Amino acid sequence: MKHFRAKAEDKLRRLSNTLDYSVHIARTLFQKEPSLDNVKNILIVELKRIGDLIVSTPAIRTLKSNFPNANLDIIIPPGMEEVLFNNPHLNKIISWEREKTKENYQLYLNEIQNKYDLAIILHNGTFSISKMLKEANIPYRIGCTRVGLTEPKGFFLTRQLLPDKTLKHKIEDNLDVLKLINIYPMDDKHPEIYVSKETQSWVETKFKEKKITEKDFTVIFSVVSQSHPTWFKERFALLADKLIEKYKAKIVFVGTNKEKKFIYDVKRLMKSRRNHYWFGQTTIQGLFALINNSKMVVGIDSSPTNIAAAFKIPVVALFGAGDRTIWHPFNKNSISIQRKHEVCTACMKSFCKFKNHRYLECMKSITVNDVLRAVERLK
Repeated sequence: MKHFRAKAEDKLRRLSNTLDYSVHIARTLFQKEPSLDNVKNILIVELKRIGDLIVSTPAIRTLKSNFPNANLDIIIPPGMEEVLFNNPHLNKIISWEREKTKENYQLYLNEIQNKYDLAIILHNGTFSISKMLKEANIPYRIGCTRVGLTEPKGFFLTRQLLPDKTLKHKIEDNLDVLKLINIYPMDDKHPEIYVSKETQSWVETKFKEKKITEKDFTVIFSVVSQSHPTWFKERFALLADKLIEKYKAKIVFVGTNKEKKFIYDVKRLMKSRRNHYWFGQTTIQGLFALINNSKMVVGIDSSPTNIAAAFKIPVVALFGAGDRTIWHPFNKNSISIQRKHEVCTACMKSFCKFKNHRYLECMKSITVNDVLRAVERLK
């Protein structure tokens, strides 16, 4: 269930999206639609996080299969280049800072002006970015209207999706955008990511130092989310102890230096003094390699659960403020735990507004035994 404010925000957002779409229809009703017959250069815009980029890869692959001779370039945030390392469908990766789009408007515009025949916004987008695509003289511009109250972007698109309040996985959302130009997904909707040989060698060295072998039940623990409240230190510690006791598991914690204190607090709360490790903050490729060399990932709805899904590694994902319908690991060997109809969940907030006994009730409702049962089913 959702509290009143969340429901009101949902209704206002749908109203805003519908108005945006209505303006778009009225504006384009008598416009002649540009042709897609001679598309040679395509620009994709995805200015979000690691998980968003990972789930964009099925759309990228589908797009390339329909325009095999076209060049596909993508705009992503700085520092995210490693997510798309070695992607065979992309020609060029361009880095833009989404938060500074207004300040760098002319610089970014010059970079793409008169170079592309088709532009596709996969992320929510902004008013300024869609306006820039039009001013860049890109004749065909498509995207969706699922966006916040203050950022309508459909006014500058040649086609946009009809707002749909039905929730679906982000991969399906991205593929729906391509349907606007009559491109339908292939049977394989699985995300794809790659690891460099150098990074693979680094992980093998680290595992060898800690005497972690291929036969070990190595479990990656992702204990902190940048977007939503996390689970509790005491429960992570108890879960790790039980996995070590029952399966002789090797627990590898992943996280940034900002999350170091939380990770070490969990380690201090554990009874077991052995078989749990943290290798410090890694690169994105380092995180990919750690997960690709593990037997399972357990953790909060976050980038590592999406990475595990892309590598087809079994994953148990814990959902509280996030929505598992949109972000569950796109992998048959996965279990997403969320008490969606019992307590307040899926508010999509980075903090909890409740106090007293209802504080973080979405995470309190997930027990250690819930996670242990999920691990048992996947092992």
